[in-house]
Amino acid sequence: MASRPLIAEVALPVSIALDETFDYFLPQRLKEAARPGLRVRVPFRNKTLTGYLIAIKQSSPYRRKCKPVLDLVDEQPLLDEVLWDLARQMRHDYVCALGDVLNTLVPQSVRRETRRPDKTETVAQAAVFQELALSAEELEMLRQVPRTPAITVISDPLAIRRWGLYAALIKDTLNHKKSVILTVPRHDLLDDALSRLPGLPQPFVLSSYQKVVDQRRNWKASRAASFCFVIGTRSAIFAPVQELGLIIVDEDSHFAYHQDQAPCYRTPDIAKRRVRDTEARLVLGGVLASLENEMLCKKGEASLVALDAPERGPAVTLLDLTRAPDSRGRRTGLSQAMAHHVSLCLQAKEKALIVAHQKCYVSALYCRRCRKAVTCPRCSVPLKEYRDEKTLRCGICGHRDPIPELCPVCRRSYVRQLGFGTQRALSELRKLFPAASVKTGEAALHPSDGPSAQTAGLPYDIILATPGLLADPAFKGVLHGALFDRVFVLDADQPLAVADFRAAERTFSEFWRMRLFAKKELCLQTRWPGHYVFEFLSATDPAGFRNRELKERSELSWPPTRPLVCLTVRSASLRQARSQAGKVVRTLRERLGEAKDTEVCDPAQARPFKVRGNYRFQIFVKAADLEPVRVAATHLMKKIHGRVHLIFDPNGG
Repeated sequence: MASRPLIAEVALPVSIALDETFDYFLPQRLKEAARPGLRVRVPFRNKTLTGYLIAIKQSSPYRRKCKPVLDLVDEQPLLDEVLWDLARQMRHDYVCALGDVLNTLVPQSVRRETRRPDKTETVAQAAVFQELALSAEELEMLRQVPRTPAITVISDPLAIRRWGLYAALIKDTLNHKKSVILTVPRHDLLDDALSRLPGLPQPFVLSSYQKVVDQRRNWKASRAASFCFVIGTRSAIFAPVQELGLIIVDEDSHFAYHQDQAPCYRTPDIAKRRVRDTEARLVLGGVLASLENEMLCKKGEASLVALDAPERGPAVTLLDLTRAPDSRGRRTGLSQAMAHHVSLCLQAKEKALIVAHQKCYVSALYCRRCRKAVTCPRCSVPLKEYRDEKTLRCGICGHRDPIPELCPVCRRSYVRQLGFGTQRALSELRKLFPAASVKTGEAALHPSDGPSAQTAGLPYDIILATPGLLADPAFKGVLHGALFDRVFVLDADQPLAVADFRAAERTFSEFWRMRLFAKKELCLQTRWPGHYVFEFLSATDPAGFRNRELKERSELSWPPTRPLVCLTVRSASLRQARSQAGKVVRTLRERLGEAKDTEVCDPAQARPFKVRGNYRFQIFVKAADLEPVRVAATHLMKKIHGRVHLIFDPNGG
């Protein structure tokens, strides 16, 4: 009598119910080769999906409805036991389906390979390793890093020395035949990072911007090598390396390290989990230590290494726009006081960098009659005008419209231009200073005529740029070490006006980096001259700012002094989104009513409220213990069906 077929439990990346797995018959022909960890192809409704074999069992309550597994995709499990444990922990921490977590750990380029690899297929291996010599300076830098605790925070206020310490740590780790993972926040920083690490073996690069074949080859090679060096962006933290010895997360507070879809992980948090149960070390580096890292150091869970204490540096000048407002300044961002400072700079034959936070011509078109702005049909944000393209464009979804002459709502009046960007500021600067050579940062990067700045020093009197461009290594390469005499910021209040409890910290960090571009002066236009961000920036006191900000956060029970959860309800139907948000709050309050030190806030519209056709409500939960919140969120997600999605973010959004 033939034995009953075994049952394969398979995790699929489908949004039916949280953490739901599906049972399938395991055909006799696959019985010998099948084992947990392999990918399998299975029928699901009217299509074929690729899932992950979680377990092989003898029986199932759904045996009569089970369909057979069609085929095995892999011969060996893609993830080792350490990464499987990480996946299970992430499923718990981020309250999401195991299939979604596994798809996060395995790059799309690898998941696309839905056939078993040919036995003749080879995987690139690391070059023959030779011991790396450390210079006397690198050995001295290593002595600054204590062996315990396992987490080290590096603060590099002058932004010039931490890469030397990274190189020393990487060499030391590779010499001990241990693997290294280094992450940077953006893919365009990879080449710059490699140029700062000379004398190291060629790393395996992992980034979603790579060609599919290159990413797949490097991922498999990092898994096959006995030890190796991996560099990449956010998802490189999941590199399947063996003998992990060191993880370096550069600029660990950068927003790009936060994934805003389930699972809502942050790269530094995953790094902490990977080193928690191993002998590996974790380095969190950046220009300034974040408040989260400050708390780690105060608790004794991390050590702080401060490189090159900052000197006084350039003066910080605040131009108070509330005292001398002028209509031209409101239109163009260039007030009379700022124009006067720029003219003095040019008269002294000094170089000026002017910073505006947007690339557009104007940031909104507004009708005075019906009091409505021209907004994106898919997102609740004003469309920005780009005069060089003669279009209006959404900064979120990229939707484009022609520039209207009349209000598209009431058709009775001309639309008024509000705000400004680099294009409008450039036009105004050329009118005010016709004899000066004024260029945008993009034009300096790609000069259409004459020599570039790399070969001719800095051939412009004024360069107009955005904060994002200042962080671009290509722009820094154009400057070629040349600093500006003075840096002027047209809209210094804009980053402070963001509805985010981290706004002050991010603003201080942004202006500190701008300060590094100036030799003599950083000049800021503001309507909040008394804000403590400007106070501590003027005093060159980042430690004082962190202490003040931590005090503010503690009084309001915001992270890092207290955990915060953000649940986002998202739906294409406004009625469904609002109704479901109310149900989520009521359910949370019922289930968490007895939980100590827990506060469930009323639902609030997310900023922006509508994104790519979906309306979003956010519910914040402040809790000393997140476990009851996870249990309640799990209950909620299992009840939600249809077009409403609930995303659990333990980092507070």
